[in-house]
Amino acid sequence: MKTAVERAKREGIHTVIRTCYQTFCFLIVSTMPLVVSWGTIVLIIATYTPIFQWISLPFAWMLELVKIPEAYKVAPAFVLAFADQFLAAVIGATCTTVAAKFMCACISATGLIYMTEIGVLILNSSIPLDFPKLTAIYFMRAVLSVFLLAPFVWLFC
Repeated sequence: MKTAVERAKREGIHTVIRTCYQTFCFLIVSTMPLVVSWGTIVLIIATYTPIFQWISLPFAWMLELVKIPEAYKVAPAFVLAFADQFLAAVIGATCTTVAAKFMCACISATGLIYMTEIGVLILNSSIPLDFPKLTAIYFMRAVLSVFLLAPFVWLFC
């Protein structure tokens, strides 16, 4: 605490503003192209191929197990949310039942690790997480989300 206070006295507000500006510019230049390209590629694959339907079959089975309507339509949202947070919402927009839309919205919010932004920042940082570990963390959270969100669907939808 003492060292932090001493450093704060030495460094002025212009240093803070300069550091924030440099960090902001670095993030925009390093992250934005990845966000746009990754999101576009995944959206094209999701729209024109059945790959995400196949990959999401285990989620469809879990969603059926907990009696979520349109399980096979909602399941790709659980996989696509790993690529980009908003792709799950795109899937949700095509659903007809409130329960299915609710699940898509919730996985969009609870995923937390999505590769277009957070994943790229973690991979570019000094945090000791690589792509396989981020993938494992995401899918553990997604599986837990199926079973933790289902009671809310039953109660409110």
